[in-house]
Amino acid sequence: MKKSGNNKVKNWSQVILMSAATYVAIYLVLSVLGKYFPNVMSGYTSLMDNYGLENGWRNWLYVILVAPAGEEVIFRGFIFKVCRSKMLFLWANLIQAALFGIVHVTLTTTFSGWIQVIYTFVLGLILGYVLENYNKLEYPIVFHVLFNFWNIPMQWAASIILASLGCALAL
Repeated sequence: MKKSGNNKVKNWSQVILMSAATYVAIYLVLSVLGKYFPNVMSGYTSLMDNYGLENGWRNWLYVILVAPAGEEVIFRGFIFKVCRSKMLFLWANLIQAALFGIVHVTLTTTFSGWIQVIYTFVLGLILGYVLENYNKLEYPIVFHVLFNFWNIPMQWAASIILASLGCALAL
C-alpha cells in the first residue's frame, strides 16, 4: 500500500518538473529567436502583452486556471481519447497536438501570430504524452495550469539568467 502513495508523489513530482522544464525550454528558444529575429519576436511580444498581468487578475485567473482546464478536457480528455481508441499513440498525439496548435493561432499579417501555434503544438505533444504515460486527465491539467503559471516566476528568473549569460559571453 505504501508503494502506491510513493508512486503518486513521484508522478506529481515528475509532472511538476516536466512542466517547469518545458516552460524554460520554450522560453529559451523564444529568447534565442528574439535575438536573431527581433521584428518577429517584438510582434509576438506585443500580441502576448494582451494576456499579461497589466490586464488584471481576472485575466490571469482565466489564463492560468480556466483555459488550461477547459483545453485539457477538450483536447486530451476528448479528442485524444477518441483518436487513441481508433489509432496508435503517435497518430492520436499528432492529431490532437495539431488541433491544439491551430486553435492558438493569433491571426496577423506576419509570422508573429504563428509562433504560438508552433510552441503550443509542441506543448500539445508533451501533454498527450503525459496523459498516455499517467493515464489520468488530472496530470495534463495540472501540467498545463503550471505551464501557464510559470510565466510569472520563470520570466523573472530567466531574464536574470539570460542577462548573466550575456554578460559572461561578452567577456
